[in-house]
Amino acid sequence: MATSCTTGAQLMNGRKVVTTDKSTSTSSAKSTEAELPEGVQVHGATIRIDFRYRGVRCRETLKGLRVTNANIKFAEKKRAAILFEIGRGIFDYASHFPDSNRCSQFGSNPHRDRTVDQALDLWLSVKKIRTAQSTYVNYKSKVENHIRPRWGSHKLASITKTEIEKWIALDLIALSNKTINEIMIILRGIFKDAKADNVRYDSPLDAIDNLPLGDREDPDPFTLTEIETILSTPTKRVQEIHMMGFAFWSGLRISELIALAWEDIDLKRGTVKVCRARVNGTYKQTKTKRSTREVELITPAIEWLKVQHPLTEGLAPRQMKVKSRDNKKSFSEKVRPVFLNSNTKRPHESDGTVRNNFWRAHLKKAKVRYRGPNNARHTFISQLLTAGIPKEWIIRQVGHTSTRMIDEHYGKWISEDAAGMAAFVSEKLGVSEGLVPKWSHTEQGRDLIPMKSTRYMAESEGFEPSIGY
Repeated sequence: MATSCTTGAQLMNGRKVVTTDKSTSTSSAKSTEAELPEGVQVHGATIRIDFRYRGVRCRETLKGLRVTNANIKFAEKKRAAILFEIGRGIFDYASHFPDSNRCSQFGSNPHRDRTVDQALDLWLSVKKIRTAQSTYVNYKSKVENHIRPRWGSHKLASITKTEIEKWIALDLIALSNKTINEIMIILRGIFKDAKADNVRYDSPLDAIDNLPLGDREDPDPFTLTEIETILSTPTKRVQEIHMMGFAFWSGLRISELIALAWEDIDLKRGTVKVCRARVNGTYKQTKTKRSTREVELITPAIEWLKVQHPLTEGLAPRQMKVKSRDNKKSFSEKVRPVFLNSNTKRPHESDGTVRNNFWRAHLKKAKVRYRGPNNARHTFISQLLTAGIPKEWIIRQVGHTSTRMIDEHYGKWISEDAAGMAAFVSEKLGVSEGLVPKWSHTEQGRDLIPMKSTRYMAESEGFEPSIGY
């Protein structure tokens, strides 16, 4: 006696298959059969899928689906989509199974639609508080110029590794590898936040390495002849000349020089306490504790301060708001800046104002090959190394944390001859009193002309000064 075929899962030749009652078919097609995919189960007359979410095993019935091979194929694809969403951190239980009891357990993901614009705003709001202003400005510039225009409207969950690699290769090709790596730092930051907020569980940046950086260029110090030419070229910007003269023989950064106050200086002891810098108009404590230091001044550095002394030491103190090293607090100081802008009689805003409003034009006038003003610091270090001054003394002077920086960047100037003390440095460099030119202040509104000195042989007699810049 023939028996009717029941719908469900049966064993056939050792395999689990799905059979369908011919009487329920709309055609005379043969019975369908297929091996059940992983995670797809036939439960009575229904199909359910099996998956793990947040460490919990979940089984959900796909309501309204009869047990057919086509529907099992659909269930397989739906399960694959769910696993993909779980992997990307965008799975929302309620959107797939709104009637499931699990919805109350897992809820929905309120962050799953977060866009790159929203993520960048959140990330920058934290960085504005936790980082130095200059660092924040750098981050924001890269966000506005590169990241937002390309990715702002995209959902974080939708961005793939391949898309980012294509963007780097095609759109960012004109940028240096260093700049591209800095952009990647920002992207890694927003995807790290997304992972913490369960927006997605992976980051496309995890599989993208930083681009290799080329060899760092060697320092390009000025020669003694170039220094003499620079400092003896006539100019009305006398305070800037004094500042750069001091820079060549003290090793301070330009950001430290424009924040230097007479209260930091002890001319009798020949020392300077470096405790603050000015970056993008903001005074702040030096970047690291090691950068806060007492510098022993060699003879020409002291002379340059003595030349500057009558110009600003007697001025009324100014109120400075100084940001603390942790960028969370500020404190006030009432001090007298050592070096002012000769034109405005106010402190320089940043090293950029020194570079763009004075240094570049002055080197052109002096006919000296252009290097940035911070190369005065490189010049100081290289001169000391050439003279055989111990690296340990040098790093204390310039605020480096170890001699490794000296070895890596100034190797060709290093001498193994060792000696110590600031007076010995002056002797070894062959610099002494009389190095600083005496300036004529008799010409009002015209270039200030250096008189003869033991090292600077610029002649003032018969010199027709030109209009300054």
